[in-house]
Amino acid sequence: MEFTITNLFSNETLPGSNFQGGHGQSFHIKVSDSLGIDENKEIAFLFDVGASSKKLLHNMHELGISPFSTHTILLSHGHYDHTDALPGFLSQFAGDSKIKIICHPAALEKRFFKLAFFKLNLGFPRMKESLLNRIEFNFLDKPFEVFPNLWFSGEIEDRPYITGVEPKVFHSVLSDTKNKAKKITEVDPVRDDASLYLLAQKGIVILAGCGHAGILNIARHAKRLLNVPIHAIIGGSHMVRYSTEEVEEVASILKKEFGNPILYLNHCTNHLPLPLRNPTLIFKILKENLGEEKVLPCYVGSKFKFSSRERKE
Repeated sequence: MEFTITNLFSNETLPGSNFQGGHGQSFHIKVSDSLGIDENKEIAFLFDVGASSKKLLHNMHELGISPFSTHTILLSHGHYDHTDALPGFLSQFAGDSKIKIICHPAALEKRFFKLAFFKLNLGFPRMKESLLNRIEFNFLDKPFEVFPNLWFSGEIEDRPYITGVEPKVFHSVLSDTKNKAKKITEVDPVRDDASLYLLAQKGIVILAGCGHAGILNIARHAKRLLNVPIHAIIGGSHMVRYSTEEVEEVASILKKEFGNPILYLNHCTNHLPLPLRNPTLIFKILKENLGEEKVLPCYVGSKFKFSSRERKE
């Protein structure tokens, strides 16, 4: 069975292409063998949908990917840059047809960026009831095999290594104070940050949306869950705020503890959604510590093919 992973939405586009980029993330995952689910329909998943349905659908059209081939949408977390394209994407589906969305229970909670008296909503998009009725939500906080050899990580609860939590992004939670529930605001730990794990022939391929849980914590979780070496990590790793020393430590641990996987990183690895801020030098530091051949690009339009492991009966 073959898995083809295509980047549909991210900050940078394939050089010389007609793709459109933006701050956010979306991957298309095509399975070459339908395993009898529906022989007349291509089995494909979307992992996140990005921040703009117009750009997402444009890129899908350029790649010859039909929105109607989508079997299930998997969400890495509920931030706007991974979910805002949902209303426009769902509007493509006529009638009362439903689409399954798998995500953590906290993915729909309210989030906001806060600086002094300024607040900006960063959470799940508001949608008309008619669109919400087209969604079949499946809330999962534990690891789950959504398709043979393709796992949804669930919540990464154990985080001994550095994370990618944003210090000025908050959410509201209920706190039990003297047996009385009280609503408080705190820095959002992004409990819903989830990744996908593909069991490929050469090892685990991790697909991360943002990696707020910390790319090392995600790698540790994947290895413990599946007991297989890690072959590659694709997607966002939210190292954009890491110091040089912290990035060097990540590189060192990837080599020592996780077999020096190939890195195809993008999005929040080195970008923040600030128009006047240049990308940080994360890739330069990683290449110096891991080697040029281990740190490769992941643009809108980039494709990655992996053969899955044979399953033991």
